[in-house]
Amino acid sequence: MTILETDRLILRDLQESDLPALIALNRDPEVMQYFPKPYSQAESLRLYQGIQDEVKAYGYSLWVVEEKSGQEFIGLVGLHHSDLQIFAGKEAVEIGWRLRKEFWNRGYATEAAQACLDFAFQQAGLSEVYSFTSLLNLPSQKVMQKLGMEFVKEFDNEKVPADSPLYRHVLYRIKSFN
Repeated sequence: MTILETDRLILRDLQESDLPALIALNRDPEVMQYFPKPYSQAESLRLYQGIQDEVKAYGYSLWVVEEKSGQEFIGLVGLHHSDLQIFAGKEAVEIGWRLRKEFWNRGYATEAAQACLDFAFQQAGLSEVYSFTSLLNLPSQKVMQKLGMEFVKEFDNEKVPADSPLYRHVLYRIKSFN
């Protein structure tokens, strides 16, 4: 079980016992406002299985985030191997975050994501990590900028309906200093 720590947070592997909290997180319309729609239970179960598969294949994926003081599921932050066409078949690892709304605006996404980037470059041996979101998702773009990620380009996300206001995305990248 991978465990990363920050001053305030623990990041650990997703477990089957986390499924109710994961399903609730993905059903929340505010949490999912920059996705085409909240996830159904079946979609959350597919996400859970995808995370499990990725951990088996690479040794990492999205991790559960908990406050050290409360050890309660507050969301997911971590690394994911992207299959978006903008990467043109090149293996690209993205960093992402999704936190329960009552834990927003506390710096947790940035703190947890920084621990993930440290892991990516120091333990997983990655040379670069990407992040992307809807052009409308200014809070996530702010996290990307706080992490020192650089804007790469805007693009149309083929996984979002073309008539959706969320179709246009931004891509950021950070490279390892090693």
